[in-house]
Amino acid sequence: MWGMASLLLMTAISQQAVAADDDPFSRLGLEAHGFASFGYIQSWGDAWVAGGEGGTSDFWEAAVNVIARPLDRLRLGAQIFARDVGEYDNGKPQLDWAYADWRAADSLGIQVGRVQVAIGLCNEIRDIDAARTPVFLPVSTYSVRSRDLYVSTDGGKLYGFVDLAAAGSVEYQFFVGKKHLDPELGFASYFVTTGLGTQIDRIGIDSSAGAMVHWNTQLTGLALRITAADVRGLQVEASTPALGIDSTLTVDDYRLGVLSIQYEHGDWTFASEYERFNGEGEIVVEPLDIRRRYSDNSDDAYVSATWHQRPWLEWYGAIEGGWVSLSNRQHAYLYSAVVAGHLLPTRNWSVKAEFRDNRRSAAVAAGEDQRFQVLALKTTVDF
Repeated sequence: MWGMASLLLMTAISQQAVAADDDPFSRLGLEAHGFASFGYIQSWGDAWVAGGEGGTSDFWEAAVNVIARPLDRLRLGAQIFARDVGEYDNGKPQLDWAYADWRAADSLGIQVGRVQVAIGLCNEIRDIDAARTPVFLPVSTYSVRSRDLYVSTDGGKLYGFVDLAAAGSVEYQFFVGKKHLDPELGFASYFVTTGLGTQIDRIGIDSSAGAMVHWNTQLTGLALRITAADVRGLQVEASTPALGIDSTLTVDDYRLGVLSIQYEHGDWTFASEYERFNGEGEIVVEPLDIRRRYSDNSDDAYVSATWHQRPWLEWYGAIEGGWVSLSNRQHAYLYSAVVAGHLLPTRNWSVKAEFRDNRRSAAVAAGEDQRFQVLALKTTVDF
């Protein structure tokens, strides 16, 4: 895939150089964008993402991306991203996406490389602060720790837009690929917290495939979306060197689905999503020859409302819920009530505040039922 993208870029440059006497790069239609954000997280009653109860300024994100349009229907792009969110990622840069995109028509586009994928309403715009009011997307559905897993895949996708006349319109996407994840980034760090090992040595996915269909209905402002994905061959290799123990988690087939609804009316936007996971696997611990069953049969949901009071001021409220077991919702759960405000002093500068009141069960907290609060502050400058 990387070779194909490079070949397209070299071909486009050479064609423009032959066709023009001036600098060939002036005909590439280059655009550069990026952002930098800094914040503060204060928690009471639990560490949450901070790695310790109390406050932390280990909360920043930055990205830079470049887009080129060397031909009418060809687009090339790449983004480098880095973040530090408490105990996750610690500022290590990563290649978020890098693709070659050929759009034959509105109804059909083809993208290859490291491509962004649509999961739910917000996955493809999760880094655009101006596109949301709260500091965090609903964490029940868009997990902070799993960003590197869901942001993209190495492969390709088909996408398009179809006008249905009186029935509205449909946007679609189909993707397929694979991914080797960085053992030092967020998703891998999660398995350390679960006790799989004190360090992650390797983590990867053999293949993944998915689809998204988004229907802009005939009722003005109402949109429905369904997303499905299937991950094959998830394997996490961990170790605890101090004890001489190696652990391997293998999940042959991991499935997820998301149902989404969004309604815009006047100065208000309402949204709700429901997500379901299903995966069965095994954990093997060597040299003790211990084998344990691994099962994920969880789901989560949220409802939210956003008031766009002014072009420069927005308010947000939401209720989120996550359940570890579909068969016993009282066994392990996490509920959150969220309020947030978003101020835009200028077009390229935003300031946000979010407060979360959380309650989780003893099965999740490894103790008694627990109630804790989180305050997050964030400011972002983009260009």
